[in-house]
Amino acid sequence: MITAIATAILAFITGCLAYFTYWLWRSTKDLVESSEAMAKTQERAYIVCGGLFGKPKLPTPKFINDAADFESPWRMQVHNHGKTPGIITKVEWGVCPEAEFRREILVSQIIERQLLPSRMEPTIDIQEVYAPMGGIHIAFRHIHPERKVGDVFFGKISYDDVFGDPHWSSFAMLHDEHHTTPIGRSFSDDFDKPKRKNQKKRWYWPF
Repeated sequence: MITAIATAILAFITGCLAYFTYWLWRSTKDLVESSEAMAKTQERAYIVCGGLFGKPKLPTPKFINDAADFESPWRMQVHNHGKTPGIITKVEWGVCPEAEFRREILVSQIIERQLLPSRMEPTIDIQEVYAPMGGIHIAFRHIHPERKVGDVFFGKISYDDVFGDPHWSSFAMLHDEHHTTPIGRSFSDDFDKPKRKNQKKRWYWPF
């Protein structure tokens, strides 16, 4: 009888040790994964559209953030404000009058749901590396939209980071006589936000 009780107690203690060992392993694993994800978030590329840049008019009196001081040809600019290079893999874009643009809908949804199909231009499929350049924007030589006052230049940039993970950002910009202004639901409202893992099921002893 005593031997049976001792065996049961030993089995119970062994079970407790096994459970807490498993719990410790899972906690450590989650901590390592969380640290790796945070490191990637801090070090990866963040590529966005930097507006349009045209050919400077000479002589130019101001030459400071005024579209009136530039002329065609216009080029889209990109800006990597992350810490490591990113590889642009695809750019989907279009141009439409302001009256047609759906401000209330995310730009990514406008493109994915084909809400403005007649205003979309051919998709650019490429593999080009863009390094972080501080506050400097880099010309994206594949897109040369006309800058017409009252038009909205919109699109979605898909890119990979140095860790091999895919990302995207969107943009929508309204042209007026002197500036290009972000509008609608794009930029910080519409990008690939980090996905949260589903809460893991926790196991407890029934006491």
